[in-house]
Amino acid sequence: MIRRFLDRSISRFSNHYDYDASYMREILDESTAAGLQLAMSSALLQGDFGVSKEAFYAAKIRSVMRADCGPCLRLAMTMAEESGLSPDAVLPALGHGEPTEDAALAIRFADAVLDNSADLAETVEEARKRFGERARIGLAVAVLAGQFYPLLKRGMGHAATCESIVRDYIASNTREEFAHAAE
Repeated sequence: MIRRFLDRSISRFSNHYDYDASYMREILDESTAAGLQLAMSSALLQGDFGVSKEAFYAAKIRSVMRADCGPCLRLAMTMAEESGLSPDAVLPALGHGEPTEDAALAIRFADAVLDNSADLAETVEEARKRFGERARIGLAVAVLAGQFYPLLKRGMGHAATCESIVRDYIASNTREEFAHAAE
């Protein structure tokens, strides 16, 4: 029963996002318990802990971009879109456009965590002061989520390298399409 539920969940996810979830199926095929653990991990990795959508997705998209997995980056960008964010809110995490102050801090946070930079403690404290203790955890989860699936896929031999994601994203999604999708 659990296996069928997980199998259907993977199919819905894969179909909804036009995303190759074969690595998820491989885990489930190997072990129903592992498939359930992956689903539970996914629930944690989607938790924003109260940080704004803009900051959460800025950190997540920056992290997944740095993990160098085109399909995962497209997925994160689509999820940001579905949450109601505009291209102007999403593209700065990819280095295109001017981020808001909150997004800029989230991007700096992601970079500091991923680089284990000398200013990491200062950046984490700045995020705590700006967003609050709970939301700071949300930013950390966003950074982890951005790395989790690309690294899992890479380790399982399912990795894909980034294509020119920004150009393709801009070309296929006009501002009007985003406005219509947000309605």
